[in-house]
Amino acid sequence: VWFDEANKTFFDINGNLSKEETIRMAESVQEGLALELMPEYTMTWLPDGYRAHELSWGSRSRTISCLNGEEHIRLDYELNDGRSAEDVFGIDEYAERKAVTVSGQEAILYLNRFVRIQIQNTDEDEHSLVWADEAAGIAFYLEATEDEEIMLQVAEAVSSAK
Repeated sequence: VWFDEANKTFFDINGNLSKEETIRMAESVQEGLALELMPEYTMTWLPDGYRAHELSWGSRSRTISCLNGEEHIRLDYELNDGRSAEDVFGIDEYAERKAVTVSGQEAILYLNRFVRIQIQNTDEDEHSLVWADEAAGIAFYLEATEDEEIMLQVAEAVSSAK
């Protein structure tokens, strides 16, 4: 355990290591680049009756799920590391698609994916919308049982939470 007075940084190395390994690890610590933090986004508009049901955070991804009775809207976003949004979210290249725009960015709407929604255990048509904010390095995936118009309105309302 040590404290770097100049940088006001506390260090603690612990684990199942020998004394020599611990000292070697401590001596190898050097100043580097700050970790990239995952930005937060929010949906500033949702159709009437929706409420946030589940929020989950990871170091590189986040999910916001919203419910309205039997309908749902879910927004996933994560750091794209230079990959396309389709690659980030593993979209089937043969899925029926339609080119659209979200906040001036190219986006792809995937139509009529027939799925079984586990929460309500009912069959629904589900649509997916995928786009990226290239400047921020974030890929977005919006899935919903709502129609194209509503999905585009929700996507346009995704903004950085400040």
